[in-house]
Amino acid sequence: MSKPDEPAYLEEVTSRGLGCGSAQKNVSKPLLPFKYIQGVSEDQWDLIERMGDPQNCRERVRSIGIKGKSITVTPDTFPTTKWLMEKMFLNYDTVIFSKGIYKIVSPIPVFAGSLMIGEEGVVIDSTLSDVGIIVDGSVVSNVEVINAGNIGVQLSSNSVLHNSKIGNTGVLNPTSRDGSGVRLKTKGSHNVCIVSVESYNGYNETGSGPDTSKGGNADGFGVKYGVYNVTLIDAHGHHNSDDGFDFWKAGTGMDIENTDISFRIYYSSSIGNGRHPTKSSGDGSGFKFGSSNNYGKPKKDRGLRLIHGSAACHNAGNGFDRNTSPVKVKGSNLHTSGKTL
Repeated sequence: MSKPDEPAYLEEVTSRGLGCGSAQKNVSKPLLPFKYIQGVSEDQWDLIERMGDPQNCRERVRSIGIKGKSITVTPDTFPTTKWLMEKMFLNYDTVIFSKGIYKIVSPIPVFAGSLMIGEEGVVIDSTLSDVGIIVDGSVVSNVEVINAGNIGVQLSSNSVLHNSKIGNTGVLNPTSRDGSGVRLKTKGSHNVCIVSVESYNGYNETGSGPDTSKGGNADGFGVKYGVYNVTLIDAHGHHNSDDGFDFWKAGTGMDIENTDISFRIYYSSSIGNGRHPTKSSGDGSGFKFGSSNNYGKPKKDRGLRLIHGSAACHNAGNGFDRNTSPVKVKGSNLHTSGKTL
């Protein structure tokens, strides 16, 4: 980055990244016939480090594994009552989920310092719970969360979400107000890594007005309000009723400079948003980077946004949308089949 005319750098930014291929043109289906999560190659990690990895996502992901005192659970042995779940994550450093469908009635609380690791084929059926998993300064890896009532996975400071899928949030809840697959808890949440995560088919039925109800709230990734210092890598939001990625008022009230990069997106995609396969939809931008200072006063966007090697394809609204935000967006090697503002 210090030598933008360096041949190796120029080759990287022009030859690697995601694009809107012909296979992505059919946006009527909820799951398209190709894999969204691609994984992150060593070459990509090397470039990410050169461009900036202040949350140390590379090392945090590499270090995921069984640590300390561990326990393995199955769908038959996993506790469903809230206090027993809390006790489990307080008593064990690592909770390993065996393959199967886990039907929960309240959010799974993964406390600070804990790890939740799923074996292949772990599904958290959250039909009876408002939130699927609460990641509170901890690590969750290799799980699928479906049918949560309002939020699929909620993240707070110092959390990692890795190699996971979150789908159909809010679809089965007749009073859903949010519908976001992945949502960062507001009021200062920071130092968060989201790596190799897919969030799809989110929907909200109700809202604060006609612009937000009937699909106008549900984003694949909600990085909003007082959130800052967040990195998303190999993250994919598709067929959500509103935006794929929404950074509305992100950084507001935080002690960060608008010249400092606070939000980083690498090798990610936003496809078919604003085109929910079974429900009505909002305006559906791909990547919405913020909002005007005229809305939601006195809240304001804070912190520069950086995005590299990413694609926004066949969304109902703009592919890459600054949305009249006063903060800058730095982009390189991007591809879109829609409008960009």
